[in-house]
Amino acid sequence: MSGELRMRHWWLIRHAPVNTDRIYGQLDIAADFSDTGRISELARQLPTDADIYVSDLSRCQETARHLLSGVEKDTPAYEIRRDLREQYFGDWQGKNYREVEEDDPEGYAAFWRAPATMPPGGGESFADMTTRIGAALADIAGRAKEESVVIVAHGGPIRAAVGLALGLLPAQMLNIAIHPLSLTRLTSFEGEGEVNWRIDSVNEQGAMLP
Repeated sequence: MSGELRMRHWWLIRHAPVNTDRIYGQLDIAADFSDTGRISELARQLPTDADIYVSDLSRCQETARHLLSGVEKDTPAYEIRRDLREQYFGDWQGKNYREVEEDDPEGYAAFWRAPATMPPGGGESFADMTTRIGAALADIAGRAKEESVVIVAHGGPIRAAVGLALGLLPAQMLNIAIHPLSLTRLTSFEGEGEVNWRIDSVNEQGAMLP
């Protein structure tokens, strides 16, 4: 209907920390859930009625299960989505940066000259990931039935979501920090074929931090 405006609240959560010095990207490796205080604190903040979408990598699914396990009613269902994955780092995955530089010094140097647009290790550039995430958010917005949407994903996709909301270039989005078990909150205003965004908070890490 012309003139109708829909407001939607977005709750974006990065998965629990991964204890490695390796570039893991889309590798499916386990996360550390020892910070039970932060997990409980974060769970208490989440809306009780929301559409929930989770990256298909296990560290995000496990994070979602930990966050939702304390819900008094049956654990809410969530939709698993491959398009919410982290950036794919190609041949760099499983290596640390020192090893990457030793194996391919020219490719390593080229990447750091344009880290937003150069595909690392023949993988996916940050700019390409941003396009993927933009399409995923648009699809979710078109399908979500509740006023609130919870997404459990990765640092790169959440950084991209904030950057898209602000109208930033991919290179500028890389300046945004998104820490494990952080909460980023956005509000979208959808109407007359347009979507406008408000940034409510970025990278909330809770009262447990100094």
